[in-house]
Amino acid sequence: MNNQKEEIIAELREKIHEIVTVYERVRLENENLIRENRSLNEIIRSKQKEISNFEKKLNTLKIAKSVVMTTEDKHEAKLKVNRIVREIDKCIALLNK
Repeated sequence: MNNQKEEIIAELREKIHEIVTVYERVRLENENLIRENRSLNEIIRSKQKEISNFEKKLNTLKIAKSVVMTTEDKHEAKLKVNRIVREIDKCIALLNK
């Protein structure tokens, strides 16, 4: 009976030791995951700021592109304005008759 109690105590100690070992491994893994999570969240915040800056630059470029005209565009615009002015002159001439 005494021998049986000692075996049970020895088994319990072994199982407790295994449980403590597993607990420590899981605790360390959890700490590592928490650090990794914080790091990844910081990367996400950084990338979101970067995306926001790129979106601002893109909008600025879109606005600049819409304002800037090529020389061909300027030439075409001048031709259109000249045609419109000639038509207005014709209309004024007809009204004066």
